[in-house]
Amino acid sequence: MRPRLLTKGLGEGGPQELTNSEQSSSLDPVTLEMINGALVAACREMGLTMTRTAYSPVFYEGTDYSTGIFDPKIRHVAQAEGCPSQLGALSTMAEWSIKEIGFDDLQDGDVIITNDSYRGGTHLPEFLMIKPIFYEDSLIGFAGNIAHHVDVGGMAPGGFPGTATEIYQEGIIVPPVKMFRRGEEVKEVWKIVLSNVRTAKNSYGDFKAMYGSLVTAETRIRDLAKKYGVGTYLNYLEAIMDHAERLMRKEIQKIPTGKYAAEEYVEDDGVTDDMYTIRCTVTVDRDKMEVDFSGSDRQAKGPVNAPYGVTRSATYNAIFNLVDPEMPHNYGSFRPVRIIAPPGTIVNVDFPGPLNGGQTETHNLIVNAVLKALAQAMPEKVGGAEGGTCLLLTAGGLGLNGEPYVFCIWDGVGWGAREGKDGNNAIVTYCGGHSHNYLTETIENEYPWRINTYELREDSGGFGKYRGGLGVVREYELLGKESRVSAHGNRCKVLPNGLIGGGPGGPSQYLIWKAPGGAYRSPIETSPELKSPTKFSNMIFREADKIKLLTPGGGGYGNPRERDMSLVEEDLINGYISLETAVQIYGLSMDRAKQLVAKYWYPYG
Repeated sequence: MRPRLLTKGLGEGGPQELTNSEQSSSLDPVTLEMINGALVAACREMGLTMTRTAYSPVFYEGTDYSTGIFDPKIRHVAQAEGCPSQLGALSTMAEWSIKEIGFDDLQDGDVIITNDSYRGGTHLPEFLMIKPIFYEDSLIGFAGNIAHHVDVGGMAPGGFPGTATEIYQEGIIVPPVKMFRRGEEVKEVWKIVLSNVRTAKNSYGDFKAMYGSLVTAETRIRDLAKKYGVGTYLNYLEAIMDHAERLMRKEIQKIPTGKYAAEEYVEDDGVTDDMYTIRCTVTVDRDKMEVDFSGSDRQAKGPVNAPYGVTRSATYNAIFNLVDPEMPHNYGSFRPVRIIAPPGTIVNVDFPGPLNGGQTETHNLIVNAVLKALAQAMPEKVGGAEGGTCLLLTAGGLGLNGEPYVFCIWDGVGWGAREGKDGNNAIVTYCGGHSHNYLTETIENEYPWRINTYELREDSGGFGKYRGGLGVVREYELLGKESRVSAHGNRCKVLPNGLIGGGPGGPSQYLIWKAPGGAYRSPIETSPELKSPTKFSNMIFREADKIKLLTPGGGGYGNPRERDMSLVEEDLINGYISLETAVQIYGLSMDRAKQLVAKYWYPYG
C-alpha cells in the first residue's frame, strides 16, 4: 500500500509541537535579526545560483522554484521570495522525504530527491532536492529547493496532458531516493530519471543547478554555526520560528472572530464537462484560524485535482496576501493555522488520481475561495479575483537545429481591483509569486516558434470604481515541421469575480488556426471529441499553424458609475477599454469619447 499524506499534514499546528516562546524571546533581538537575515539571504543566493547555472528557461527566465532552510527537526526556518504554490509543500515534502530515508541513514554529502505528489508534493514536474548539513559531525539542519522541470515524461511533452485520467500518464514518479551519496552521484538513479524525460541534457543541467544551490546554502549555514557556535545557532532558529508565530497570531487577532464561508468552481476537468465545487469555511477564533474544506466535491476524473501539499500551500498563500508583507514565512507562522482537507476530494486527491493541473489551476481557485470567505470579515483588504489560470501551453518536437525541445509556458493575467487601487496588468497568478512571464526573445531564441502578437487585452479587466487588471493576448506560430501541443487552463466558463458591485474579469480562451487558409477556432471546434475548451493533449501542429492565448482579467471593485472620469478617459486613451465600454459602462459622453479617440488613437487622421 502506498503511503499517503494524512488530512492534518505532517508537523502541523498542535499544542504539543509549540516551543517555549518565553524562553526564545529572551534572546538578543539584534542577533536574532542578524541570523534570520543571513538565512533569508542564503535562500536568495540559492535562487541566484539556480538562475545563473540552469539550462532551461523555466529556471532562468520563469524562475519557477523556491528555496528554503530547515532546522535539524526538518522544520522550515527560512525561505526566499519563491513560488507561493510551493510554500507549504516545500516543508511537507522535506519532512516526508527525510523521515522515509531515516535520520540514521544520513551522511555528509548526501542529497535526496523526490517529486511524488502523494508524499506531500505538488505535481510531478516539481522536484524537491534536499541536503542534510553537518558541522563537526553534528547534523545542524537541511537546505532544500523545489523547482519545476520542463519535462517529466508521461503521455505529453511538458508534463500537462489536459486529458490524463491517472497520475502515471503525467510523468515519472520518483519516491525519496539519494541522488548523491557522500558527495558522489548515484549513477543508477540519474540513469533512471534521465531515461524517462525527452530532453535529458537540459534536465541534467537543471538538476545540477539545484545541487549547486544546496552547496551554496551549506557553506552559508556552516559559516553561521562557526561564527555563533552550534548551540547558539540552533537556539536562535527556535527563536526565529517563535517570533514568526507571535507575529502571525497578532495578525489573526485583527480579523473579527467568526465563521466565513465561500465557494469556488473548477469549470471542467478535461475528461468530462462536469463542474467541481471547492467549499471553504474559515473560522477565526481570537489568535488562531481553521480553514476547513469539508463538503468540497469528490475528486475529478481529469488532471485538476489538488494533492494535500497544494491545498496547504494555497491556504497559506491566501493568508499571506492579507497579513503584514514583512511576515516571515516559516514553520512558526504556519502554527496558528489548521487545515482540514478530506481525502478523496478535489482538494486532497486519492492515489492514483491525475493532478498536474491542480498546482497551476486549482491552487488559484483555492486561494480565491479563502479570500472570498475572508472578504466578508475584511472587505477593505480583499480585492476582486485575479485571472485565476496559468493558461498553460506546452509543446515538444524537433527544433530548427534538429535537436529535441520541450517547453512549458504561462502568461500573465489581470489581478483584481481593491479598495483605492486598480488591479495590476499581466501578472503571473497567485500560484506564481516571483515567477516571470516569458520574454518573446527567449521563446524565439530557444524554440521553433515565432510570437506574432503580444499585447494587453482590451476590456478584459472587470468594470468597477476600481478597474480589474488586464490579461494579455499572445499568438504563437510554428516555424518547425511538426509539434505536439497540449493545453491546461481554466476561467473560460466561470469568470473571476468582482467585489462590492464590481464586474467579473474577462474569460480565458485558446484559439487555433490551421494552415493553409484557416480561421481561428476554439479547440472543441478543431477536435469535436474534446470535452473542454481549455484542456487538451497532443494536438498535432504543423508548419505555419498558429495558436492564440487570451488570458483573463481581474475582477473589478465597486460600482463602475462611481469611477473617477479622468481615470476612464486615461483608460480609453491607453486602449485599456473600448469606446463602447467608456460610454455604456462608465458613462463618458459619446462626444468626449470620440474626441479622445480621434486625438490619441488616430492623431494623423
